[in-house]
Parts: sequence; C-alpha cells; structure tokens
Amino acid sequence: MLGVGIAFLVIGVLWSAFKGWVVWDIAHDLYGGGGAPTLDFPLFCPMPLAMGARLVLSALDAVPFPGFGFSLYVGLAIAFGLMLWWFDRIGAPTRQRQLIAIQQRSAAESGEQSVIRSE
Repeated sequence: MLGVGIAFLVIGVLWSAFKGWVVWDIAHDLYGGGGAPTLDFPLFCPMPLAMGARLVLSALDAVPFPGFGFSLYVGLAIAFGLMLWWFDRIGAPTRQRQLIAIQQRSAAESGEQSVIRSE
C-alpha cells in the first residue's frame, strides 16, 4: 500500500502543478476566462493528494483519526479554491491592460480607415 500511496501522491503533485500553471495562464488571458477549464482545479486535483496521503499514513499505521482522508480533501479543496480566486485576482490588471490595448488599437485602426475613406 505504501507504493500505491506514493504513486497517488506523485500523480497528485504533478497534476496539481500542471493544472495550477494552466489556471495561472487562464487567469492572465483576456479570452480564456474561468469556468469549466478551472473548476476541476479545486474539485478534482486534491483527490489523489488526499488518497495518497491516506494510503501512506495507513501503510505506516499513523492515521491520526477516522475520516482523515476526507477532511484532508476538504482542506485541500478549500486551499485550491482560494488559490483559484487569488490567481484570478492577480490576473485582473493584466486582462484590463490587454483589453485597453485592444480597444486603443481598434480605435486607431478605425480612425485610419475613416481618414482613408474621406480622402
């Protein structure tokens, strides 16, 4: 069981790191948005971490209390949810700068087109 628990922990760490990077990129992308691409970060990424920790502790006969795996999952889900909110909050100024640059570029292009049409 120790090997299976360690495998779950490795998968959980790798999955969470990759998905955290994706969520960070989506939070800074004007067209990415949140929703479905980021919802699995706080809901599913903590599962292998909690299961792996529970299996490792169970193999070492060191489980602190019954329901430890579930409470660890809930704690990790809350932490990942807060991280999702924090990434979105940090990415808001970047998205706003991108939107302003697009609007200015669009206004400049439409201004150039009106000058060309009037000539």
